[in-house]
Amino acid sequence: MFRLDGRVGLVTGAGLGAGAGRAGGARIGFGIASAMAAQGAAVVINDLDPVRVEAAVAEIRAAGGKAAGVAFDVTDEAAVAAGFAQAAQALGPVNILVNNAGLHGASPMSMRPFLDYAPGEWRAPVDANLYGALNCARAALPAMIAGGWGRVIYISSDAGRMGPSRGLTVSLYAAAKAGAAHFMRHLSREVGQQGITCNVISTGLMGGSAPTEFEEAQIRAIPSTRLGRRDDIAAAAVFFASDEAEWINGQTLPVNGGSATS
Repeated sequence: MFRLDGRVGLVTGAGLGAGAGRAGGARIGFGIASAMAAQGAAVVINDLDPVRVEAAVAEIRAAGGKAAGVAFDVTDEAAVAAGFAQAAQALGPVNILVNNAGLHGASPMSMRPFLDYAPGEWRAPVDANLYGALNCARAALPAMIAGGWGRVIYISSDAGRMGPSRGLTVSLYAAAKAGAAHFMRHLSREVGQQGITCNVISTGLMGGSAPTEFEEAQIRAIPSTRLGRRDDIAAAAVFFASDEAEWINGQTLPVNGGSATS
C-alpha cells in the first residue's frame, strides 16, 4: 500500500543542511522527499541553497532512491516556472507537489507580538508561506491536468488553524499559513474533476523549531508526551500522495500528538 511508483514529486524547502540528522522536526521537507523516494517516487529536491540541494539529492541516491535537484526561490514566480521546467526535463512532469517551504522566509522563527513588527517586516512570512504556494501550484497544475492525475499537499501549522498556545506569538506566520490552507480548500473544488486532490497537513510543534525552554514547557501539554518528528509528517504526506487517498480532497489533517483536538 501507499506505493508511489511512476510518480514524480517535487518538495519545496527540502534541502539537507546542518542539523538535518536530528530526531526532531528538523528538515521536514527532506524527510518527506526521502519517504516518497522509498515508496518508489522520483523526487525533485528544491531549496534556496544549491549546496543543500546537492547534499539532499546525494543522500537519497545513496539510499537507492531516484532524485534530482532544482534550486529556486518559491517567492520568485519566474524562477519557479523555470525550476519546474528543469524538473520535468530531469525526471518528467511533476504530478506530486509538496508545498513545504515557508516559515519566515530567510529569517528564523520569531516570536514577537504583532505590534513589535514594522510594516516592512510583514511581507516576508506572507511571501514565503502564501505566495510561494501559489507560485508552485500555478507551475505544477497544467501538467497534472494534462495527465489526469495529481496531488497538491500543503504543509501548514496548527498556529494557522486555531488560536495560539500560551507563549506562542507568531501572528504573521499564522495568518499566511491560514490563507494558504484556505486556498487549498478552494483549489480542491476547481481541479478535483481532473483527478487532482489538494490537501493540508497541519503540524503541531516540531522538535527544533522553537527555543528549547519553550519546547520543554509545551511538551507537558501534548498527550503523546513528545514533540513532532519529521517522520510523522512524512508518513502523512506519503498517504496523501498515494492512490489510496484519492477520495480525500480539500481536507486538513492535524498531525500534532493530540495537542489540539478540534
